[in-house]
Formats: sequence, C-alpha cells, structure tokens
Amino acid sequence: MPRLPATGGRDVHTVRFPVGRRPPPATVDVLIVGAGPVGLAAVTELTARGIRIAVVDRARTATLATGGSTAHVLAVDYALRPVLTSMGAAHVVPGWFTLDQDITVRADGTVALAAPTAEALGEITDRFSAVLRERTALQERTAVLAPSA
Repeated sequence: MPRLPATGGRDVHTVRFPVGRRPPPATVDVLIVGAGPVGLAAVTELTARGIRIAVVDRARTATLATGGSTAHVLAVDYALRPVLTSMGAAHVVPGWFTLDQDITVRADGTVALAAPTAEALGEITDRFSAVLRERTALQERTAVLAPSA
C-alpha cells in the first residue's frame, strides 16, 4: 500500500514570524499564547469583535499545512459552523475526524475504513441524507401548492 508523506501530499509552505519589527503593546485585552491553529482561530474571532490582542509563540517559523489535518477539522468546526448558522443554515452536519491509519487504500484503488470510522461516517451520511430527503419532499409539496406560471 502506498504511504503518503506526513503532509498528505499537500503543498506545504513555511513562513517566518516577524521579530522585533514593532514593540509589543503596553496593554491588551487578551494575550494568546501559541500561534498554532487554535491560537490563530482565537485571533480571528477576537479581532473581529474589536478586542485588543497580542500573540506570543516560542517558534520563529510555522509550517502551513492544515487541509485534512486535525487543525483543519478544528478550523472548520470552530470557524465555519457559526458562519453557516448565522447565514441561516438549517442543518449543519457535525464534523468527523479520523486518523490516516483508519483508512486503507487497496491496490485496486478502493478504500477500506476501520469499523468505528465506517460506523461513524455511516451515521453522519445517513443523517445528512435524511435531511436531503426531507428537503426534497418539502420542495415537492411546495411545488404542488404553488400556482403554475
């Protein structure tokens, strides 16, 4: 079975944090320790609310590769779920995370999932499918009630 690199085959970029370009603020409302995915998600949320923040991190660089990682799952659940809800989404399917060791790509290209992963994914897709069926049924009933053009 072919193994993907730790980055999952994604294009990875490393950025350097600015050092000493400006003095830190004398006072802040919130000090965020750590510029990882959780810290940066907090930065986004707090600055959008006008809260004065400062971020400290011991690293001088960060490797940016979040797609398909635990950080990506966190970002989607933390940041996207409230956005979708505020836009009026009636049904937001909960996020699901699994490790690469729970996914096997067979020689013929088909995919096998570990039993707990397959079960959880099945439940999520069943709930999503039920919502789609309800929506389709509602649209059909609405079309019947609407006057024809």
